[in-house]
Amino acid sequence: EARFKASAIVGNDGTRVLDERRTSSSGFIERHETPIVKCIEQRFAEFQGNVDVEHLERLQVVKYLESQEACNILFYLNNKNLIN
Repeated sequence: EARFKASAIVGNDGTRVLDERRTSSSGFIERHETPIVKCIEQRFAEFQGNVDVEHLERLQVVKYLESQEACNILFYLNNKNLIN
């Protein structure tokens, strides 16, 4: 449970910002953490055209408790300096 932090959005300046419309918790799984994670990573790499697994982003897990939600809001980057 220590890996989970309050879910955030990316602010206009590129920083992590908490938003009341998103109340879940999120966490990242370490690369090759378990044999199952390693298998999922390999399948993603194959799906992406057999890219190197190390070029993939780490897997992210989102957890919702009974009272938590993510409203249907489109979060997007509008700062051209942040979009690659």
